[in-house]
Amino acid sequence: MEVHICELTLELMKRNVKVELAVCSAFGVASGRREQLQRCGATFIDFPGHLRPSVLERIRSTLRLLSVVNVDGFEAVVCHGVGLSHIFFAAKRRHTRLVWHDHLCGGDLAPCEDHFEAPVVRRYPWIFRKFLALADTVITGSRQGVENLQHIQLLKCPIVELPPLSILPTSSERSTFRSEPLTCGVFGNLGPQKGTESLLRLWGRPELSSIRLVFFGKDPDSRYSRLSQKLALANVEFRGPYDSKEFHRHADQVDFGIISSVVEGYPIVAVELLACGIPFVTTKVGVCPELCSGPATSGIVLVDQTDRAVLDGILEMVKRIRSGSVDRDALRVRAKVAYDRSRSVEGYIRTIVPFEEKQRMQKAGSG
Repeated sequence: MEVHICELTLELMKRNVKVELAVCSAFGVASGRREQLQRCGATFIDFPGHLRPSVLERIRSTLRLLSVVNVDGFEAVVCHGVGLSHIFFAAKRRHTRLVWHDHLCGGDLAPCEDHFEAPVVRRYPWIFRKFLALADTVITGSRQGVENLQHIQLLKCPIVELPPLSILPTSSERSTFRSEPLTCGVFGNLGPQKGTESLLRLWGRPELSSIRLVFFGKDPDSRYSRLSQKLALANVEFRGPYDSKEFHRHADQVDFGIISSVVEGYPIVAVELLACGIPFVTTKVGVCPELCSGPATSGIVLVDQTDRAVLDGILEMVKRIRSGSVDRDALRVRAKVAYDRSRSVEGYIRTIVPFEEKQRMQKAGSG
């Protein structure tokens, strides 16, 4: 989400739109991103002492945040994720355009952590649905997200399908795979919604004993590293957080990736892997089924959210790699077809910036 917010802010500023960011960094912001956001004009309201504040501290910090943000001083306010501050923004604004970006897939859920199981998408909490009822437009990342927002959240406002903004990584020209053992990579912060524990428990199966599993991302409180040790998984490594600008370097260390998420809107890592020519196994989350509808599908294995299906998908990917049926160059081409950044940027501009503000931008640009 941080990468997307930075990129969106920079694109708006390029178009003479005055942008201010109010970031309630309850769960921490990487130092590099923090500096970049500050250069974009972000205001940080930090929770003192620890990263997981109580509800009371959230409310206090939200009020502090609102004290420095004059909502009616903006043409538009864009809210990201399911946050408490959104409700206050909606209550304070009068004429400001309110846009919400759903980074999930149009619903709430409680993931099962110790094994893969298809989640049941539920309605968002009633107090947050009151905020949604006031939104002028909602952005989501996939067709499934649009359907969930319409049929589960019962939204009546316009819903726009747009991928998050990112800069696709450059890729080495390596077209072959490494010799045994093969290495599977997981990219992104670890957690219940990412299916991390389920994947670790699955990796204890004898069928996967010859495949290395490497995690690139933040492991909160070393929770999953400890679980790996408890399960005695000798073929699992944790590399820690990484800079998104270094994605290509890390991707070059794996033979295939896996997206084991329980829920996603638009997992940008899928397109990043394609851009690097890395095949991957993925659960049927967010936009991933749509990525399988074009060329280079031999490099993507789509699986149901069950232990058996994920295991079979991994073994199928290994079989394809060993048989030489995965074309890495075709995957790179697929990334360019699937992700058109310039078209996405224009989609965000049309959605966020009101018509009158667009006219002002055009006059400023022509002047």
